Amino acid sequence: MNVDAFFGTPRWHILEIVAEKPVSPSDIALSLKTSVSYVSQQLKLLEAAGLIIKEKTGLADKGKPRSLYSISQDFFHLTILSKGWSSKKVIPLSDYHRFMLKFWFFDDKNLNKFAHKFYPVLEKYIKEVDGVYLKAEPLEIIIVSSLKLIKQQVEAIAEDISLKCKIMLINREEIKKFSGLISIYAPERIVEFKQEKGEKQ
Repeated sequence: MNVDAFFGTPRWHILEIVAEKPVSPSDIALSLKTSVSYVSQQLKLLEAAGLIIKEKTGLADKGKPRSLYSISQDFFHLTILSKGWSSKKVIPLSDYHRFMLKFWFFDDKNLNKFAHKFYPVLEKYIKEVDGVYLKAEPLEIIIVSSLKLIKQQVEAIAEDISLKCKIMLINREEIKKFSGLISIYAPERIVEFKQEKGEKQ
């Protein structure tokens, strides 16, 4: 699938909105301060490219069916430009990719090293973990679990690579007391957080 043309503005802005939750053309138009006809035209192109899907959910005003749009699948678009090697590829997004990519958006190299060592631990105890969240300043790794062993192992990883951060182990109810967290791993959305300024999901 050649998706390059769809990652430029304004189509990218539409994809960002659609990726958040299923949404109607009128809601997209309102958010982008443009016309519904223009948005509908762009949605048809995005749907034809296989990036989004349309679902009819019932009747709206004047008996017209209401359509909601959402992304068709999770994937990432990888572009490599290096000496002797250049390539582009669309890759289906697995839990591993999603976990790593969220860490890669931070410039801290130690945090990236931490992610590579942390994921095997998370995978080992995955049934015991309800979520992993990150707070950027000061750096905190928050694990929603009752398993003390995972906290000990994650603290050992951070110490081994000299990553200065606080590791917290909390339960599902306690997570609701936090704000401004970045979701790193969340199989079920326990709570919605406001996106931090500068955060790229």
